Amino acid sequence: MALLVPVLHAQEVRASLTGQVTDSTGAPVPGAPVVVTNLATNVTVTAQSNEAGNYLTPFLAPGSYRLSIEQAGFKRFLRENIVLQAQDRARVDVKLEVGDLSQSITVKEAVSMLQTESATRSQVIANELIQNVPTQGRNPFQIAWSAAGVIKTGDWRYLRSFDIAGTTGISINGGKNRENEVLLDGISNVRGDRTVIHVPTMESVQEFKVLTNTYDAQYGRTGGGVVTIVTKSGGNQFHGNAFEYFQAEELNANQSELNRAGVRKPPMNINAFGIQASGPVIIPKLFNGRNRLFWLISNEAMRQRSADPGAVTVPLNEWRGGDFTTLRNAQNQPVLVYDPLTTAANGDRQPFAGNRLPTARLNPISLEVMKFYIRISEASRFTVGLGKQAFYAQVDLDQPKAYAYAREVMTMNALAADAQEGIAAFLEKRVPCWRGE
Repeated sequence: MALLVPVLHAQEVRASLTGQVTDSTGAPVPGAPVVVTNLATNVTVTAQSNEAGNYLTPFLAPGSYRLSIEQAGFKRFLRENIVLQAQDRARVDVKLEVGDLSQSITVKEAVSMLQTESATRSQVIANELIQNVPTQGRNPFQIAWSAAGVIKTGDWRYLRSFDIAGTTGISINGGKNRENEVLLDGISNVRGDRTVIHVPTMESVQEFKVLTNTYDAQYGRTGGGVVTIVTKSGGNQFHGNAFEYFQAEELNANQSELNRAGVRKPPMNINAFGIQASGPVIIPKLFNGRNRLFWLISNEAMRQRSADPGAVTVPLNEWRGGDFTTLRNAQNQPVLVYDPLTTAANGDRQPFAGNRLPTARLNPISLEVMKFYIRISEASRFTVGLGKQAFYAQVDLDQPKAYAYAREVMTMNALAADAQEGIAAFLEKRVPCWRGE
């Protein structure tokens, strides 16, 4: 009888500390006990130097550490200000001095940021930046977009924590858009199509790390870069905070689509609020989790009431009937439409006379499809650039038929979402068809 156990694949996000222990002459000191202590949790990791004096302390959670060595015949060595970030491979070499253990040497110099133990190149976005830099929609991924080599692609409007498409649209170090790996505490956080699964709350993120050159064999499943997210953990001290961020129409400008159409500013209220608390697990008279077991809870919610207008590009009325006399490029030059039936052996073709398609050659199915497009009035046309008619667009839904159509579709979507009792109901209902009424 066999027991089959599924294997979970993950990448390591914890740090490691390595180095060599030598005496004052540079000779290696084997068997030296190395103790690395996390200052927040008081958890220690121990190791011993080998015959070459080398030591390694792996699996260290990001944070501040202290290293100490007590070896008979040498003064006690203490190294402080060791700050390890996600996936760091830091090196601290120790030179012991002959003396008594009652004497000690304390080094407070910060550990070098130069990564000599790994070929991977990356940039860490620390918790201070995540907490203090304003973001749209409180999406921590926006901070990662400021890293070197990261290009944001797609729409900049929908960047809230549940706007997965906006969160996913990045290119790292010249890689293909949406071909990046995202690791949340070492676990892959992308679907099969590489869209992000979960966006942690701003308060719960300890640090971001954007890896642009991933040469280590532990990384895979990426055609671009790797975004590593490390969440906070509790400590020996109890901490807690509550917050609320709000936006209101009195403090914001009107949206560009409504301004262009001459529609007044609609109501707009967004409230993002939540709490976070952490500390050691303590069960009175039964268990004291200090230095051993910790907890953290983080919750964030959003309430939004705002218009969500959009600009749609549709063919001009005359184009739908085959008349392309008004079709021009960005230089205001006519764009000729060529007749494929006049193609010569050398590939040359003749344009349609007057840039108009013969009525007899218009596909009847296409003509029926064109009837579903919104009809454009002269007032709805606008140009781009200094007198250059680059394109035309419909920027308002003020025509009665168009407005009724849009409202009907949105109502049907909302009713369908209500039946499923899913988040889609919220997403649909929050989008009114604003007409300035």
